[in-house]
Amino acid sequence: EVLLTNDKYASRLREAFQQSLPPLAPMPPGGHPATYLDIYGPLSRWLFSPAAAVAQEVDEYVAGRLRGPGRLSVCVQGRWGTGAELKK
Repeated sequence: EVLLTNDKYASRLREAFQQSLPPLAPMPPGGHPATYLDIYGPLSRWLFSPAAAVAQEVDEYVAGRLRGPGRLSVCVQGRWGTGAELKK
């Protein structure tokens, strides 16, 4: 965690990106909820956000097929190729 080595920004980064594990996750010694920093996920979703048409299609898929409590993050991977290559 290179970003946390700078004391000037470490507390702000923890405040912005620290996430707690779900309540049913195993508790570490001491009984405090386990936490982790999710810095790179939000940054990559912001830097590499999909085109508007792709985002709309994913949102419709999620709304129609994936339901349940909690936040949801969908990763989309694309590649170039001909139709015959993509069918493989």
